[in-house]
Amino acid sequence: INGLKVVNDTLGHEVGDRVLETTAERLLGSVRDEDTVARFGGDQFVIAAAGLSTGALRGLADRLVRTLGAPIDDDDASVQRTVSVTVGMAKSDTRMQAQDLLRRADVAMHQAKRAGTSWGFYEEGQQGLPGDELVLHSALHGALDRQELSVVYQPIFESDTGRITAVEALIRWTHPELGRVGPDQFIPIAEKHGLIAAMGDWVLRQAAEQGAVWNTEAERPTLMAVNVSPRQLVDPAFADRVEAILLEAGLTPNLLSIEITETVLMADDATTVRNLRRLDQLGTRLALDDFGTGYSSLSHLRRLPISVVKIDRSFIDGLATEKDDSAIVSGVIGMARGLDLKIIAEGVETKAQADALRGLSCDFMQGYLFARPLPRDAVSKLLGLEPGAPPADDVPPEAGRDHSWRASLAR
Repeated sequence: INGLKVVNDTLGHEVGDRVLETTAERLLGSVRDEDTVARFGGDQFVIAAAGLSTGALRGLADRLVRTLGAPIDDDDASVQRTVSVTVGMAKSDTRMQAQDLLRRADVAMHQAKRAGTSWGFYEEGQQGLPGDELVLHSALHGALDRQELSVVYQPIFESDTGRITAVEALIRWTHPELGRVGPDQFIPIAEKHGLIAAMGDWVLRQAAEQGAVWNTEAERPTLMAVNVSPRQLVDPAFADRVEAILLEAGLTPNLLSIEITETVLMADDATTVRNLRRLDQLGTRLALDDFGTGYSSLSHLRRLPISVVKIDRSFIDGLATEKDDSAIVSGVIGMARGLDLKIIAEGVETKAQADALRGLSCDFMQGYLFARPLPRDAVSKLLGLEPGAPPADDVPPEAGRDHSWRASLAR
C-alpha cells in the first residue's frame, strides 16, 4: 500500500487501520478460496497462489491494482491511495523455497517502483537486477551495437477460421551478465533517457525488412504493424523517418500499421497528431493497443483515423468466468462494430476464452492457446514459407495456410 504512513500521520492511525482492514477484505474478495492471503508487514500483503497461468496472474495483478486502488470511504473523508502489485513465480516443476519466491516478488517490486509502474513480474529465467538504474541505463546504451537485442514473433489468428492473419514482433534483451531483462524494465528506462528513438527505429527496420521478405514470398498481401512509443511520436521528424525506413526496406506504406497506446490518444499532443496524420496520408494504418488499461473511451477514437483496437489481456483473463469482464468485452466489441473498427483480443490462453470471444464475434485472437512467441525462422516455417516445421509445442492446432502478419515493439 503506497503512502500508508502519510495516511497515519495526517488522518490518524484509526483511519490507517481502516485502510488495512478494507484492503484485506478486498484482497480476500479478489482471490480463489484455495489461495492464501497474509499481512506481511506494516503496509504489505502477500498472496500465495498455485496453478495459475502467466495470463491469469497478469489479470489478477491488474484487477488488484484497480480494486485496491479504489477510494475508501471513511466517516469523515474519502481516503485516496494507490497500490503496487508484483509477482514472483516459478514453474510447477521447479522446487523453490518460499523465501526465494518472496525475494523474486521483492525484486519485481523494487523495479516497478523505480519504473513508476503499478505492477510488475519477476519471470522465470530473469536474473536479479541491480537496483541502480544507472547500471541498466549504461548497459542498455550499447545493447544495439553489441547485438544483444533481438525480436521474436507471436502469431495472431482469425477467430472464425483459425488461420494466421498477423504476427506481433516482441523485443528481447539478453545481457551477458544481467541475463534476460524484461521489456517492462528496460523500455521505461529507454524512454526516460532518450534511447527509445534509436531502439524504435531499429525494431521498425527489422519489422519492415522482414515484412518485405515475407510479402515477396507469400501468396497474399501482408500487413506489418509496429507499436511506437509516445516519445517517438513527439519527434517532428518521426513520420519522415518511417517513410525513409519503408522505402529502404522495400515495404509499401499501405502494408504498415502503427500501434499507439491510450496515453497517446489522451495526450492530444499537436506534434503527435501531425505525425499520425502524415503517416495516414502516406497510406499507413493506425491501431490502438492495450485498450482498457488507460482512461480513454471509444469516443476518443474519432480524433484519429484508427482502424483496429486491441482489447487488453486483463479483460480477456476473466472473460469466461467474470460477468464484469464479459460485459466490458461485449460492450467494446459492440461499440467498435458501430465505428467500423476491427478487434483483436490479447492474452487468450484457454478454449473457454476463445469460445466466448467467437460468440461475441471478435475478429482476431492472440495468445498461448494458439502460439507462443517464436524466432523468425520458426514463424516462416509455420507460415509455410520454408521447409520443415517449428517444435510441436509451438504449433497451434488451429493454424491454417492463409497468412498475413503484423509486428509491434512490445513495451
